Amino acid sequence: MTTPLIIEFFGWLGSLLLLLAYGLVSASKITPTQKLYHLLNLLGGCGIVIVSLDKEAYPPAALNVVWCLVAIAGLWNPRKI
Repeated sequence: MTTPLIIEFFGWLGSLLLLLAYGLVSASKITPTQKLYHLLNLLGGCGIVIVSLDKEAYPPAALNVVWCLVAIAGLWNPRKI
């Protein structure tokens, strides 16, 4: 299946957002309880879900659906995670 450029874009953007979240926490620029951290993880995970489903790569899609659910829980109540 040929992946349209926009789907590839979402996949790359998702990867960059996840790396950005990790890098910012590692550099102590943000904390893992901040909404920005969870938002970056949510958007990044969604990007990877989009490209993974398009490529019929179900294990990374499933992993990132769970990743998105954790991020949603963190946005809902970051102190409970």
